[in-house]
Amino acid sequence: MSKINILCIFSDLSGVGHFRTIWPSKNLEKLYGNEFRIEIKGSNDVAWNDDGYLKQFQIIHYHRTMCDYEQMEPLIKKLRSFGIKLVMDLDDWPTPPVTHPAYHMVMRDKLNEKIIGNIKTADWITTTTPIFADE
Repeated sequence: MSKINILCIFSDLSGVGHFRTIWPSKNLEKLYGNEFRIEIKGSNDVAWNDDGYLKQFQIIHYHRTMCDYEQMEPLIKKLRSFGIKLVMDLDDWPTPPVTHPAYHMVMRDKLNEKIIGNIKTADWITTTTPIFADE
């Protein structure tokens, strides 16, 4: 039986990326290494223009976005044409409350709209709570 190849893209090495991408990915491969081959990379380290490289993966897992939001639409079209399934991880509301320290930056840069756009294009969403899952 051939292994399922998964590309896991971390957002950082210490916070969300560490706990929600790197650790779970390493555990998946440790526990089910006979079924999965996991490659863990930062977005800037992925050869997005190398179609041969990308075609080896059946699944790509990422937190909120795989790359710059402006590059997502053409990238998703390309990955879909290869039959790759997209799993997006989400650990927070796309639009934080006005009391949140990042609220003004999110609204100024329309990050909430970009994150919602990415939610709509993913095949699956992983999240932190039943509240987010219900939403």
